[in-house]
Amino acid sequence: MSSYHFEMKSFSRSRGESAVEKAAYRTGLSLVDDRLGERFDHSRRTRSGDIVATGIIVAGRLPKPEDGIDTEELWNAAEAAEVRKNSMVAREVVIALPHELSERGREMLTRNFASDLSKRYGVAVQFAIHRPSKVGDNRNHHAHVMFTTRRVELANGELRFGAKTRQLDVKETSRIEVAALREGWAEMQNAALVRAGSKETVSAKSHRARGIARMPTKHLGPARAAMERKRLQATARQPLEARRLAEAPEIGRTASTGLPEAPATPKKPIGEIGAGPQALFDHIRHQEAADAVSWLALENEDRAAAWRKRYGRTAFESDRLKAWWRTLALEARKKLTAWVQDRRRNPAREGPAPAAGQGRRVGSGTGVAD
Repeated sequence: MSSYHFEMKSFSRSRGESAVEKAAYRTGLSLVDDRLGERFDHSRRTRSGDIVATGIIVAGRLPKPEDGIDTEELWNAAEAAEVRKNSMVAREVVIALPHELSERGREMLTRNFASDLSKRYGVAVQFAIHRPSKVGDNRNHHAHVMFTTRRVELANGELRFGAKTRQLDVKETSRIEVAALREGWAEMQNAALVRAGSKETVSAKSHRARGIARMPTKHLGPARAAMERKRLQATARQPLEARRLAEAPEIGRTASTGLPEAPATPKKPIGEIGAGPQALFDHIRHQEAADAVSWLALENEDRAAAWRKRYGRTAFESDRLKAWWRTLALEARKKLTAWVQDRRRNPAREGPAPAAGQGRRVGSGTGVAD
């Protein structure tokens, strides 16, 4: 089914943002910001095929080829038109595009929306259509529609910036304007779906306003979405047997993993443990410590998944444990790993890691490095 997404945001110098940099990322180009004297190169996105189509619309029409208006010129001119150090330099609308439409149909729909936006406020608009991520939802076609904060005219190939578009700056009018834009986008999307022969429809109204009891989903955002994709990729790379081991309700192959039968009961989150070499032993049982240190020393992700399952640990906790391991000096790492080897030879031994110099020293086979 089609999904409705409409998100408006702004870019400001007070947050260290540059309209040129934002445009470079969205269009997959290498652009130079004249104000900052810096090049922002995102051309790899074009080479990888992430960018489907881009375009510029000024005052409701496409610039002619002889006008010579390109992305770099547009956004450098927009930056030059602002003189304050905290100026808002651009706005953007991010919209979801119907996967039921063809690639050409999505481009025409985006172009029409950008044209209406340009006519409504008299601004210059840059749109960029992005493909779905290779590791995300393959229906996630979307477009970034950036537009200037000032009215713009194009005369004799020259961009002329005028007054600020205050309708979106003032709280009383911005609510009305955004609501109208949201509703207009829903109508345009539904009209395009009808023309394509689809029975799907979208609505700008909330679930509550439409009488739908289902809880709305929460947008993860780029950072959390990237973390989730990384987690899924790591899971996919695990051998089948390791995935079964991590996902099984009980682990019966303790001989192959070296894990004990009974899980340890954690005393407090791993994120709270200190950086001293004895902290791990104050935190968890010695057998769990042995498994954890062995895993860290060998950097074995398959065993890490089994360790998390066995002791009820989360991926977040194991990441914090890795961070803790990196804080230890090499001598402390060797001491802990030597203690693990000593426990393997003497399973009944209790107590913390031996002092430096006691027990067998760790050789190159442990995989411990600076």
